[in-house]
Amino acid sequence: MFLYILLVVLLVFLSLSRKTNIAPVFILLFLISILRDVSVGIDYESHKEAFDIGFSWKFLPILMLKYEIGWILLNILVEGVYNNFLIVIIFTSLITLSGVFYVIKKECISPIMGVSLYVLLYYYFIPFSLIRQGAAVSMVFLASYFYFNGFKRKFWWSFVLAIMFHYSSILILPFIYLAEKVRISKRIMVSSIIGSFVLGFIGFGTYFRYLMTYLPFDKYSNYDESYSGTVINILNTYLFMIPQNIFFIIIICAGNYRKKIGYLNMLYLGLLLNNLFTVIPMVSRFVIYLNIFEIILLCNLVYENQFKERFRIRMGIAVILYALVFFSYNLVTNRAGIVPYQFIF
Repeated sequence: MFLYILLVVLLVFLSLSRKTNIAPVFILLFLISILRDVSVGIDYESHKEAFDIGFSWKFLPILMLKYEIGWILLNILVEGVYNNFLIVIIFTSLITLSGVFYVIKKECISPIMGVSLYVLLYYYFIPFSLIRQGAAVSMVFLASYFYFNGFKRKFWWSFVLAIMFHYSSILILPFIYLAEKVRISKRIMVSSIIGSFVLGFIGFGTYFRYLMTYLPFDKYSNYDESYSGTVINILNTYLFMIPQNIFFIIIICAGNYRKKIGYLNMLYLGLLLNNLFTVIPMVSRFVIYLNIFEIILLCNLVYENQFKERFRIRMGIAVILYALVFFSYNLVTNRAGIVPYQFIF
C-alpha cells in the first residue's frame, strides 16, 4: 500500500509542477509492473501456473480453446528460449504501457497529467490482473488514435495485435468505425447519461443478469450461479460512479471536443453500458475498452478550453480530486487484487 501512495504523491506533484518529460515515469511504472510478486494481481498466479505446466505446439488445438493465439505464441516462444514467465510479463508490460504512453504523448496537452490520470483512474493497475486484456485495451486505445488521425495501416496493425491478445476487442471495431460519423446532440447525451444511471441504480442490470440465465447456452445459463458468491455493493458502486458521470456532462457542456468527437462517443457508449450493466462482470470488463478515453478528454478539459487561469486551476484540482477519490475507493476495495504489493525478489 505504501508504494502506491508514494507513487500517487509523486504523480500529483509532477502534475501540479507541469513537468512534460514522461519517460522517467514510464520506466518507474514499467519496473513496478514487472517486479511484482505473483500474488499481486488476481490472474497472475494462474497464468504462471499454466506457463509452468508447459505451452507446446502439439497442444495448440487445446490451448486455443482457452487462450488467444497471440498469448499462446508469446508463451511458446518465451518457454523455448528463456523458460521464465517473467519474460512474458516484461513483454506484455512493454506492450501495455507503450501503447497508452504513445497516445497520451500525442493527444494530451499535459502528458504528465494524462499519465497521472492513467494511474489514478486505475487503468494502469487493471492489467496487473487482466494481463491479456490489459494489453488488448492498450492496443485498441492506440488503434483508435491511428484511425481517428487517418493512419489506417497502423490502425490495422494495432487492432490485429489487440485481437491476438484478447478476442473481445473485436467487438470494439464497429464502434471505432462509427465513432466519428455519429453526431449526438448535447441534450440527448446528457439526458441519456442521467437516465441510464437512474435505470441502473434501480436494478435494470440486475434484472438483465437474471434474464441471462434463460439463454439457451450453457455458458450463460449458469452465469448467475457462477457469480452467486460475488458480493456487489450497488449503493457504493453507484455513489462512486456519480463523479465520472458529472465530469462527462461537464465535458459535453464546456469541453472543446470537436476535434475529438470519436473519443467523446467512445466514452459516451462506455458510460451508458457501465451505468446500465455495471453489476454484470463481463460488461464491466468490456467497458474498459471505452472508458479509458476519459483520460484524454479530462486532461484536455483542463488545458484546451478558453477558461480563465483561475478557473483552469480550479478545474484541474477538481479533476485530480475526482481521480484521487476513485483511486482510493478501488485501492481500499482491493480491485484487481493488487494489495499488498510485494516484490518478486
